[in-house]
Amino acid sequence: MGTMGMIEQSFRVRLSRCRPDPASTDHPPDEAEPPIAEAPGTPDDGSLSRVAYEIAVRALADQEGELRHIRDRTGSLMAAAALTSGFLGSAALNQKHVGVLGLAAIAAFAVSMAAGIYVTFPKRGFIFSLNAKSALEALEDVEHDTPEIHRRLAVWLEGYWTANAAKLAKLNPWLFAAGLGLGAEVVLWVIDLRSTLI
Repeated sequence: MGTMGMIEQSFRVRLSRCRPDPASTDHPPDEAEPPIAEAPGTPDDGSLSRVAYEIAVRALADQEGELRHIRDRTGSLMAAAALTSGFLGSAALNQKHVGVLGLAAIAAFAVSMAAGIYVTFPKRGFIFSLNAKSALEALEDVEHDTPEIHRRLAVWLEGYWTANAAKLAKLNPWLFAAGLGLGAEVVLWVIDLRSTLI
């Protein structure tokens, strides 16, 4: 074999060593493999029931605040009625004996106070939270099913909210009566006091 043949053979051996083996997995592929499509994630089965439970809790808290607001407004009306009766009533009564307007003003004061007392007096039947012991006993069969627990709690709280709403609606006319009585009392005392000064 001549010199050129030996050089050619040596070159081929080196070239074969440098060429990657198709069966080998150590070399990177010529083209990037497409990413494996992942299955779309399934939503949390308990998310909807949990959201419903949180909404029900907030609704009951807002309802409790509404009842407190109604009672606070009623208390303010009662205080205003008492002050009106104390100042205007005493001024009118000091001028003369009680007349028709004075009696009407006293009646309006009584109506305002009676309606206010009814609104501010503690009422039975309002429920703004769950009883822990009762909840544990009722949810014992679904202890490991969080979505079902949230669902049942949301339903219970919604029932409490509905019952409370009916009771709150019954208080509004009494609140209106307290305000109306206060307005009538002020007008009647002013007219009565004015008539005594003329």
